Amino acid sequence: MKVHVIDLSPDATEQDLQEACSKTIQLCYKDDTDFNKNTYDLNIDVDTSSNHVHLVKGVTYTDEMGNCTNRDIETITQTQWIRKEFWIDQPAADNAELLVYIKNKPNAGNRLRITVNDQKTVIFEEVEVREYWNDCWTSIPIPVDILHAGLNTFILQAEGDESWEVLIEQSRLPNHSAKSRDAGRNWDDEHLGVNDACDGEYMIRLKMDQYPPRGTMQSGVIDIGQLAALDGIAVPCSLNQLEFNLGTETIPNTKVDFEYRLGSTSEYGLETWTDWTPTTDSTPNRFRYLQWKMVLSTDDPLITPYVKELEIGVDVHIPEQMDQPKLEIIQQRMPEQVRSSHHFSYLSSDAKRAQIFRERWKLDDVIAGATSEFDQFVRLSEWARHQWENGWDMGAIDFCPPWDGLLILELASRQLGLGMCTHYSTVFVHACASLGLIARTLVIRCHCVAEVWSEEHDKWIMIDTGGDSNDQTKATYYYVKNGVPMSTLEIHNAWINQDFDGVGIQPEHAAKRFENDITSRAQLFERFCIHLRNDELRTLSPGEPEHGLGSYHYDGYLWWKDAQTPPHPWFSKHSSREGDFYWTPNHVEIRLSRSNHPEILDVDLSTQMPNIGDYLAKMGDNDWISVPNRFSWKLRRGENQLRVKATNKFGWESKENHLITKSY
Repeated sequence: MKVHVIDLSPDATEQDLQEACSKTIQLCYKDDTDFNKNTYDLNIDVDTSSNHVHLVKGVTYTDEMGNCTNRDIETITQTQWIRKEFWIDQPAADNAELLVYIKNKPNAGNRLRITVNDQKTVIFEEVEVREYWNDCWTSIPIPVDILHAGLNTFILQAEGDESWEVLIEQSRLPNHSAKSRDAGRNWDDEHLGVNDACDGEYMIRLKMDQYPPRGTMQSGVIDIGQLAALDGIAVPCSLNQLEFNLGTETIPNTKVDFEYRLGSTSEYGLETWTDWTPTTDSTPNRFRYLQWKMVLSTDDPLITPYVKELEIGVDVHIPEQMDQPKLEIIQQRMPEQVRSSHHFSYLSSDAKRAQIFRERWKLDDVIAGATSEFDQFVRLSEWARHQWENGWDMGAIDFCPPWDGLLILELASRQLGLGMCTHYSTVFVHACASLGLIARTLVIRCHCVAEVWSEEHDKWIMIDTGGDSNDQTKATYYYVKNGVPMSTLEIHNAWINQDFDGVGIQPEHAAKRFENDITSRAQLFERFCIHLRNDELRTLSPGEPEHGLGSYHYDGYLWWKDAQTPPHPWFSKHSSREGDFYWTPNHVEIRLSRSNHPEILDVDLSTQMPNIGDYLAKMGDNDWISVPNRFSWKLRRGENQLRVKATNKFGWESKENHLITKSY
């Protein structure tokens, strides 16, 4: 976002200048970098070549989330058929694919018959060898011209004596799945699966090569008072006029709706912000903060609107005495606060089972003596891996534990259930979360790893707890580039670009274990996604209960996409916006405002720290004190230093941010 400030009063009289001045602030969004500062939903994308904002082509229709196990199965035979229905409002598309999760596949050459809308039969023949990502997910092309608006029916039956198996998710609605035990004469939509025990939806999805009906992009909160001042210290101001110029291509059957809202606080509040307002409405003038959103929509699924640029003009009225800066910011540490478009559910500090985990497994002892914050992560990862003596074994009760660290460890300690990379990473992530450290689970090619937020390195870092299947060495590791630990995206890019200059594996024992595998292990990062929660100790749902026993099928993961990594059609959540994956959870943002007193500044603090406990501030040579998110800072002549940080309810502190002002 480019910002220009123009003084509108060069020809004003001396009396006018004594009373007030006016300025116009121009905010310009013209390229992908500008637009990607904003958040947007999964139906929006920003083209890096044209810099246009548009709808994403490709809609995955699904009635389930894949929240089921590999034992929730339905069998398809010559006489036992299954039916799956999809409601399609607008069937126009360039192509369509029926996506069937086939858990148990017959021998190559066997055929599955799909009858579409009682009009056309499509035959799928099992292949000799499947690629990794298509091991269970089966893409079957469907002629678009036989699809219609409304309910579309797909009937699947086996040819020959062999059977096929699909998965089922329990859900009473929308009641779009049924089976026939008598070759299509009668249908039952309530008694599905083994022992007729399931009432739900088959894990069958439909991908249409078309545009979704709408998508939304939304800006962050824009501080008009700060922009008007230019020196970083906001001034009281009133809004005279707002003007929005949206550069779009005029395309029939599409439109772009634009709205804004205004507020008097730096974060949205019911009492302090207006409702969303069309740009044709009048502008209230008592607000300092601005936020906008635009909704792209189409009535034709083969066409998308395009937004080429956005210019915002804000005329502000500033008291003259407030517009004459008597101080300036001469030094500051204020990293950009990046926000994701998607909510992440963190484990709460008061979760009872998190407290049990911490105490039962003596996690404080595990990190005792750590030489740094990052060393704590390394110790927790190594501790987690050493809880297994016979990894990758289904255990005495032949059971794959769900993503619950407490249950996983109880089973592992008795060698009762399976332990594999999924469980190693889950235990590591839950151990971190139970201590108040930030960690999350990631899925890559046939593997599960974790990322942690490191205050020490001020970034997300990949840690692989279960990458060593050898129970003799049990090496856990992370990648580094020129000595700096790497994120999953950085490893992904190294593999995509085949650029491993300065790339290695650490710590030392892991480097020795994988000294010949740096490049080959990076191949596992060809594709990755993040699980948007780490609070499974509170509740297991939603998720994939037996993750890792078969091809990934849970549709709640957020997958990365780029030019070399196109989306998989059976998943509906993809993003190429780096901020959606790499937000800054612990940064503390400082906003300064002039007050009515020349020696006092108003300070406004904000952070995305989970389980936020307190803000701490240090003013000059004074001691650190607890402060609210809004407080007053009394200045003295000369230099004034303000240092701030946040603590969470576990007692961990963020890195300090600071600024130094000079008063004249």
